Amino acid sequence: MSLEPRVDQGVPELTARVVRAAFPKGTLAVRIREALGPLFEDEAFAGAFAVRGRPAVSPGAWALVSVLQYAEGLTDRQAADQVRARMDWKLLLGLELDDPGFDASVLSLFRSRLIEHGVEQTTLEGVLERLRGLGLLKAGGRQRTDSTHVLAAVRTLNRMEFVGETLRAALEALAVAAPTWLSGLNTPEWAERYGPRVDDYRFPKGGEVREQWSQQVGRDGFFLLEAVHAPEAPGWLREIEAVQVLRVSWVQQYHRDEKGVRWREGKDLPPVHHRLCSPYDTDARYGIKRGSGWTGNWEDESAVCSTGHHSFEWWEQKHHRNGTPVLKVFFSAEHCRPCPKQALCTKPPSGRRGRGITFLPRERHEALEAVRRVQDTDEWKARYAIRAGVEGTISQAVRVTALRRTRYRDLPTTRLGHVFTATALNLIRIDRWLTGTPLGGTRTSRLEALMLAA
Repeated sequence: MSLEPRVDQGVPELTARVVRAAFPKGTLAVRIREALGPLFEDEAFAGAFAVRGRPAVSPGAWALVSVLQYAEGLTDRQAADQVRARMDWKLLLGLELDDPGFDASVLSLFRSRLIEHGVEQTTLEGVLERLRGLGLLKAGGRQRTDSTHVLAAVRTLNRMEFVGETLRAALEALAVAAPTWLSGLNTPEWAERYGPRVDDYRFPKGGEVREQWSQQVGRDGFFLLEAVHAPEAPGWLREIEAVQVLRVSWVQQYHRDEKGVRWREGKDLPPVHHRLCSPYDTDARYGIKRGSGWTGNWEDESAVCSTGHHSFEWWEQKHHRNGTPVLKVFFSAEHCRPCPKQALCTKPPSGRRGRGITFLPRERHEALEAVRRVQDTDEWKARYAIRAGVEGTISQAVRVTALRRTRYRDLPTTRLGHVFTATALNLIRIDRWLTGTPLGGTRTSRLEALMLAA
C-alpha cells in the first residue's frame, strides 16, 4: 500500500451547511474543526507507507478517527460506523455527506504500521504543534498535556483500605444498577462511611478503635450480601461483578460465628497468591507496609519516649524482609506497664521487655528527616501541587477512555493506545476551553447522591 498525499480542500459546502443547521450549538467535532482546522496531514505518516502500490485512504483521516475512537470509548467497528453515520464527524474529516467511509479492519492495520515504522507519537506531536502555533501552549515549562506515560494500574491497598473500598465499590455499583432496591437498605451511616473513597487518612485513630471499625465494615458487608442473596431480591444483583468481588473478599478476610465478625489471622487467611487486594483489579495480589518514629540520642545509643524514660536496649540487625539495616530499641517493662500513655504507644512484646521501636540507622534516618523538613516548605508544596493536575488527568483518562484495562494484547499497541488517549484528552480539554466549561468540582459518589435524593 502506497501513500499519495492529499491536500485538504476544506469542508464540502453541503456538509457544512447541513451540520450547522442540525447542530446550531456545535459538537466537539465541529468546534475542533473550526478552531484547529485539519489536524493531521498525510505527509506526517509518509514513513509508514511504501513508495509503490495501491494508494491508501488518507492516513490523516485514520489517525483522526483513532483519536475520536478514544475520546468516545468506541471499538474499531463502532468508530467505522460513526464515520458513515455521524455528520459532525464527516465535517471534522472534511468528507461529503454520502462518503461510504472505510472498513473497520483498516484501523488495526493502521496501528500496526505506526508501530512498525516508529511513528506512534505523530498524532500527539501534531496536536501539540498546532496548539503551540495558536498560542494555546507555553513555549517552555512543564506541560501536563504532553505526558503519555500513564500507568494502567491501581495502588496497592492495605487491609483496612481494601475491605472498606471493596464494600464501597459494591454499593456504588448497586446504586447505579438498582437504586430503588438499595434505597431500602441505605442509611446515613453508610453514606458517611462509604460515600467518599476509603483511605488511611479517614480511618479512626487508635488500634482498638480501628479494630471496631473493621468489624463494623465486616458486619455491613455480610448484611449487604445477605440482602443481595435473599429470595425476594432480584436474582441478577448477585451477578454484578463488584458484588461477586465483595463475596470472595469477605470469605477471604473475615470469619463469622456465634461470637460475631472478626479478622482472619495467620493460617486462617488464604495464601497470598490467592488473596485479592484490590476491588478494581482481581489480578493484583496482597502486600503490607508499616512504619513509626521516636526521638533519640545517637552518641549515647539511647532513645527517649514521650514520658521522659530512656531505653535500656539498643542494637542493630538486618530487616527480616528486605535485609536493610535497622535499629531495634526497647524500653523497660517496669516503666511501660504503669504508663498512662499505653494506648498511644507501640504494642508490647512478650517477656521482660517493654515497648519498642524500629528505625533506620543514623545516616538514613537523618536523610529521611531532611526530606521531611523540605516537604514543609512552600516551594516544595508549590511543586507538589502539580500532582493535583496529574491525578486529575489520570482520573479523566480512566473515566473517559477506560484506561484501567487495555483493549490490546501486546505492549507496543498498548503504548500506542496511551498516545491516542493523551491526544483525545487534549481535544476534549480544548473543546471545554472553547465552550467555557468550568473545571469539575469534587466528585459526589453514587451512594452519596442516592442518599441526598432520598
